Order: sequence, then structure tokens, then C-alpha cells
Amino acid sequence: MAASIWFRKWPQSKIDNLLLHGVIREYRKSEKVYKDYAQKELLLVVSGAVWCLLPDRKPLTKISLLYPSSLIGLSQVMESSSTHDAFEFEAAEDLAVMAIPTEIFIDTVEQKPNLWRVLAESTVRYQRSCIRLALGMYIGPIRDRVIVAICQFGLAGIDPDAIGTALCVDISQEDLATLLQSSRQHINKTLRGLEQEKLVRIGY
Repeated sequence: MAASIWFRKWPQSKIDNLLLHGVIREYRKSEKVYKDYAQKELLLVVSGAVWCLLPDRKPLTKISLLYPSSLIGLSQVMESSSTHDAFEFEAAEDLAVMAIPTEIFIDTVEQKPNLWRVLAESTVRYQRSCIRLALGMYIGPIRDRVIVAICQFGLAGIDPDAIGTALCVDISQEDLATLLQSSRQHINKTLRGLEQEKLVRIGY
């Protein structure tokens, strides 16, 4: 938690206070995890990945993936009455999150007002990292975009010492196509090419 973009500058005592009141929850792939403003808590993604969904579409539209250290529900801290921009979240794979009561989070920040500035700085850094990731996944040749998406999905939350070894990435071609705004057939062709280059091995 102390190494995340949101809490790395927090005093340890304030982190300990959140840990004291936080609860670890686990979800299986495809389980509904969260809906903005429906729960008075924030979720810190500990392991796994989460789909962000647009709830006003039928079927629900998957628009992005969130990875370990992402903080879900922060908008309700800033503006609790605005529900028109609410999102829903679904486990993209087996998932663990820490649920932090919104009231405890706000009380902790209010006790040390400088944390509001830290929170704003973290939000700006997070937005910029999202923009860089979006550029990597939505601009350029599909081969490069597939590689970026696989690396982001597979390496998020992995111990850096494990990088360089073979990694099992549990994401379907259909989900990759959704993430990259492409077709499953196009993704399959690209993966076959990467397999011929011995960069990936496709399995079930």
C-alpha cells in the first residue's frame, strides 16, 4: 500500500489507520465488484485486474482495465451527489481488493489537510499514466498494441524479480479484442504471428 501512487507519500500512521479499518475481499472472474455511489467505500486493487464498465449501455460496455494499486470510488470523496458519471466494475480475473470505508478515508485526510494536496498530485500522476497507457494500446500497429496490452495485463502487480521468466497471462482473445477496440479475428491473427516469432504461446 505504501508503494502505490495514492499512498506512497502518506505518513505510516495514516496508512495504518486505513489498514485497521480496511477489509480484504476476494472475487472470482466475472463477478460484479463495485458500483460508484452504491457503496460507501473505496476499493484498492491488491491483485488481479478489474474491468471498468459503462452501466447505461445494454449489454454493459467494457471500456478499460484497472490493475493493482488502482483506487476505485475516489469520485465519491470529491462529489458524493453526482451519479450521472457512475461506473460499474467487474473482475477480469481472480481478484483481491481492500475495501476502505469512505468515512474513514475522509476523516483520515481531514486530520492532516496536506494529504488533500498529496491526493491531487496522485490523481494528476495517475491520469498521465493512463494517457500514456492509452496511447500505447490505441495508437500504432496492432502488433505493438497487443504486446503492450499483454505486458500490462500480465505484469501488473508482479514481483519485479519474476520479470524475465515465462508468464501465464489469463486473458481471452475476446477480452483482448474488447480492450484494444479490435476484432477477435484480428487479435487471433496477430497472436499467431507473435507465436511464430516465439514471443507467446497460445493456450486455453
